[in-house]
Amino acid sequence: MNNPSNSRVKSVIVGAALVAAILTGASACSPKDGQASAAADGDTAKDAAAIRAGEVQWALDWKNRVLEPLVGHYAHDAEVMAPGIKPAVGSDAIRAALTDILADPKASLSFTTDKVAVAASGDLAYTSGKYSETATNPKTHAVETETGSYVTVYRKAADGAWKAVADINTPGPAAP
Repeated sequence: MNNPSNSRVKSVIVGAALVAAILTGASACSPKDGQASAAADGDTAKDAAAIRAGEVQWALDWKNRVLEPLVGHYAHDAEVMAPGIKPAVGSDAIRAALTDILADPKASLSFTTDKVAVAASGDLAYTSGKYSETATNPKTHAVETETGSYVTVYRKAADGAWKAVADINTPGPAAP
């Protein structure tokens, strides 16, 4: 029997394993305070600043509620995992999920980046932070707000742009 709760747990476990693998590689080059360090083969501080600026723009894109700029933050093969929804894999699935979310006039998302870490290789990075999401409950029609924590894994594209490849959030008390 496919219990939605079990599917969510499996998604979180798979996501946690992916993040753990990325964090192992990226954390080796990042000091404990979350500031990126310069690596011999690239300027990770510059990359970290670009990623942080990208997340500021991403938050503005959510405020403006325009679909294509939101989709544009993701790589073509990205995966979005969020509680209560089926994981969206690839641009088409992410676009469809975002279209459904934006159909709710009360839907909004805001987030604050607490940490950016860039791998010494300069091709992978991750961010983590806190989010607040508001949406209309489809069953009760009440507007509800959820807060929690997120991790987004990035890959540098051939053109030098940073694109999200895994975007995972979990509700509950936001991480300190």
